[in-house]
Amino acid sequence: ALVGLAGTVLLPTMPRRWASRMAEAPAHPELPVESNRNKISSKLSRKRSSSSKRTQIECAAGAKSVCIVGAGLAAMTAARRLHQHGFKVRVVGYCGGRKLGGRCFSEEWDMGAHRMQGPLKVTKGRRSEANTVRFDTGCQWFTAQNPMFVEEVQRWCSQGYVAEWQSPRVGRWTCGGFEPLGQEQMPPIFAGIGGMDRIAEGMVQEIGEDKVLYAVARRFASDPDTGKYKLSVEMDTANGHLSFIGGNLPQQSESVVLDEEFDYVVMAQGLAAKQPRMVDFENIHAQQVVEFLRENLRYQTLMVLTLVFRKPLPLPFDVCKPDASAEIGLVVRASSKPGMDGGELETWTVCASAAFARQFALPKTKNDGLKALREAFFRTFGLGEYQQHMVSSHGTPFGLLWPHGQPVRKLAGGKTAIFCPEAQVGVCADYCGGAPCVQSAVVSALTLADALASHRHGGPMADAVLTHLDVPWEPIPIPMPWTIAHFPGMPTPPTSSLVTLEQPERCCPTHDWLGSHPGLVFGRTAALKPWERGEVRRSEPKGMGKGRGKGKRHNKGKKESFMKQTPYARDVVMGA
Repeated sequence: ALVGLAGTVLLPTMPRRWASRMAEAPAHPELPVESNRNKISSKLSRKRSSSSKRTQIECAAGAKSVCIVGAGLAAMTAARRLHQHGFKVRVVGYCGGRKLGGRCFSEEWDMGAHRMQGPLKVTKGRRSEANTVRFDTGCQWFTAQNPMFVEEVQRWCSQGYVAEWQSPRVGRWTCGGFEPLGQEQMPPIFAGIGGMDRIAEGMVQEIGEDKVLYAVARRFASDPDTGKYKLSVEMDTANGHLSFIGGNLPQQSESVVLDEEFDYVVMAQGLAAKQPRMVDFENIHAQQVVEFLRENLRYQTLMVLTLVFRKPLPLPFDVCKPDASAEIGLVVRASSKPGMDGGELETWTVCASAAFARQFALPKTKNDGLKALREAFFRTFGLGEYQQHMVSSHGTPFGLLWPHGQPVRKLAGGKTAIFCPEAQVGVCADYCGGAPCVQSAVVSALTLADALASHRHGGPMADAVLTHLDVPWEPIPIPMPWTIAHFPGMPTPPTSSLVTLEQPERCCPTHDWLGSHPGLVFGRTAALKPWERGEVRRSEPKGMGKGRGKGKRHNKGKKESFMKQTPYARDVVMGA
């Protein structure tokens, strides 16, 4: 048992502060791990190293099947736990291209070879490790306090997905300079080795690559005879890259109905009202769960900028919250995290304050916001002379805006997961588990997976599982001193300003600004101009543009039509 071996195997890789807690924890049977790889020829799977570790479980005849919709840590944690319980699992998730991670998304970028070509990441020239940097575009690190999550992090460390960030210099920046927090105040801080998405990738290997489908779940139909679910998906045929807005839908796609049938469905999406990626159900009870989420979920925007330098910056910290900056919420030396060393290149991640990100939540203003955030970084820390050492790359997506970056509502009454017994549909995510953080997402997923295992055998539901959709949601009361997420056990910088995230009227600030969900407005991706999208073309007067080529004159006519027909066009056209 992993926990039982804590004193002999896992303690060298774990903080001493956890030693006594883990050694005293009750042992749980763990499944055998062996090196293996199934060669996948289907285009639905991606290739991995033949030395990948994978947990092998032989499902009994007649084993229940479950479809997990999502691409983040909640989805993969639920999949792994259900796989342990003997379910046949299928994960359907999409983060752009063939990657998973959700808001724990990471990027690897060759400063000399990689370019953005529309929504596609392409390679121009020969790649070089010396020019390659790695950085996280969402969650930067995490802490662990809940015993269920502590055990899970212990396993991640033993599998080599995660390591403790050794002695990071954390504090705040005032007019007098950097004021560090004492190391005795800090809980263990963890990060994925080589990127936060390494955790999701590791769990893919555990359950098996053939269990994962990189696609957008669209609709679950119900078989009238068996009552089981059949899923139609949208497959990415262009290997599109992570886009700024629009639900991150594939640029080129094809619709496919899966041959599989599912007894259960788990929704582990960090999405909200009228989101194009929010799956629909034919089953009326299951659709009530979707409407329950659409009615109650609310998010705030997260803006992240990554800067790369040829020369190390003379800053005495790894994590810093500036007090005097209205633009900057948090600064992280990304290249100091485990497995993120860029050699001669130094990487910094700058996270905007909540108010600043909300101010620049539209495509027109996104680039202006990123430019202002970059200028604020050099101005706040007095680094003007170091601008000449900043590395740039044409079309590099170092600036990212997450319309659904941080949930601001959660389930009330201490509930951490949702399960509808009539439909056999469940929901797990950080907005179920509490404040926005990795711990909340994982605890929610573990709770729901165990609930499904109990339901399969006719057992009772745990008190933490919501089974009736009549419980009100409540604002998340925890302030956000570290801007990007909640970190259980991590102290607040003294006298540092606290941020309580506002409640948008609709699902997110971008939705409020536009009057409609950004995914419905912008269609596929913000890489396309609004007047080039099919939704807009279908609304144009008949005969417009016929007989013309696809040059600038043709697009100009579409642009003029779009400007006339779309009330918010002035807000979105120039920056989209």
